[in-house]
Amino acid sequence: MNLGGTETYLMNIYRTLNRDEVQFGFLTYYTNDEIGFYDKEIIKLGGEIHNIKPVSLLNIYSFIKVIRKTLREGGYQVLHAHTTHNMGFALLAAKLENIEVRIAHSHNTLVGKKATVFHKVYRKVMYEFINRFANCFCACSLKAGEHMFTPDNLQNEFHYLPNAVDLTQFLSENKVTENLQLKESLGIPVDAKVMGHVGRYGKAKNHEFIMSMFFELSKKREDVYLVLVGDGPSRKKIELEVVRLGMGGKVKVLGLRSDIACLMKIMDVFILPSLYEGFGIVLLEAQASGLPQELN
Repeated sequence: MNLGGTETYLMNIYRTLNRDEVQFGFLTYYTNDEIGFYDKEIIKLGGEIHNIKPVSLLNIYSFIKVIRKTLREGGYQVLHAHTTHNMGFALLAAKLENIEVRIAHSHNTLVGKKATVFHKVYRKVMYEFINRFANCFCACSLKAGEHMFTPDNLQNEFHYLPNAVDLTQFLSENKVTENLQLKESLGIPVDAKVMGHVGRYGKAKNHEFIMSMFFELSKKREDVYLVLVGDGPSRKKIELEVVRLGMGGKVKVLGLRSDIACLMKIMDVFILPSLYEGFGIVLLEAQASGLPQELN
């Protein structure tokens, strides 16, 4: 439960639920006693976090067994799966445990991994699992639904669930002094133009393009700075690229932040050149913040 699009979507829902009637348990992939960005808040709100190892060829049986045990001991009545293809295993586990409501939720229109023979076979098997063992099919867009579900399931059991954000924090006006102080704390001149990106470091978000684009832009304009917010497997690679290009003074790699609304208030333009998206929640946040689409 780190700061990603799907995780933020779930938390936006979870915070507003009547938790006396409905409670969530979050079954997540963790390694080395990792603590997720939202973990403390989930516990505070009365939720449960179940940490399991990611699925691999060597642990498929034990992976399904752990999910079955979690569902059984937790007394869960609904399973709502979000992980792109391997949610097929979770849906199988729910079916074996006689969970009455089994929801498959598609958040993407493509898969970024290389289409090797193994991956093609794996995705085909998971596609069959998902469409056979789920009995409710949701997606953030029709394209995302078409990517993951059969035509029959799209016609009979499909629910379009539009992504949404809590507008309150994004619509509130920051004081000019607060914006100036935030810029100063980041080492950005008061009169500088700020280009911003919020997203997980990985292939889908296309950080390499952001860096190459900004490098060319900085040759033409000295007053432009780039703020990158997020974390993920390719973050180190991007940090090394910042150093290689000699852009350490102009590119601010901030990592995970809880003040996204405040950071967007100091941005002059938002960029999201994703290679594929279901529907980026961060775009809604940028729109709610009133971010322009041009850099004057």
